[in-house]
Amino acid sequence: MLCIVFWILAGYSQSARYDPLHQFPVVELKADFQFLRTTLEKTHPNLYLYTDRPTLDSYFDSLDKTLIKPLTEQEFYNLIT
Repeated sequence: MLCIVFWILAGYSQSARYDPLHQFPVVELKADFQFLRTTLEKTHPNLYLYTDRPTLDSYFDSLDKTLIKPLTEQEFYNLIT
């Protein structure tokens, strides 16, 4: 009986289907990118070991400027990696 309850609850939690072609708005992409950048700057133990801060800031700023149109999850991942 318990398995049936879990099976039903799992079905309801999966109601929103994954759409690989869903495009995220620019505002959300920029917010996610800013979160990534801030997290790297605050938590990475040696972010500027091989690339100095001005150069890395330039890369981050350049990448931020490329976020001008909605992208899919895969497109955004490809851009930031």
